[in-house]
Amino acid sequence: MLDALLPSVPEIHGLAWETVVVLVATWFMALGGALIIRASVGVAAYDAVMLGLRRVSGLPLAPIRLAMEFTMLVCGWLLGGRVGFGTVLTGVLIGPALQWWLNLVGRVGRRVPTFASGEPSVR
Repeated sequence: MLDALLPSVPEIHGLAWETVVVLVATWFMALGGALIIRASVGVAAYDAVMLGLRRVSGLPLAPIRLAMEFTMLVCGWLLGGRVGFGTVLTGVLIGPALQWWLNLVGRVGRRVPTFASGEPSVR
């Protein structure tokens, strides 16, 4: 699908526009993650670790996700990967955005599983 789609996507030039694109993309990635988590259709391994750490520690999701992103960024850098502005910006913002979307999506008034227990509750 990407091979068919990417040739029609215009190239972005300039730090300002690239920053805007990274911010919008991060915002929508967080929305997608929140919808998958709230739908209870199975989360990715990375999100499962985040939710497990939340359950065990009782900390908010944003600092947990920030610590996970920082750890992966450092590991990738130590293994020879490149670290760019967009990588750092996404790593810093994905946690707070995901927590914000999870709180918003959880307020629709339907039964959703809580993070503390597997029992459904109305939020």
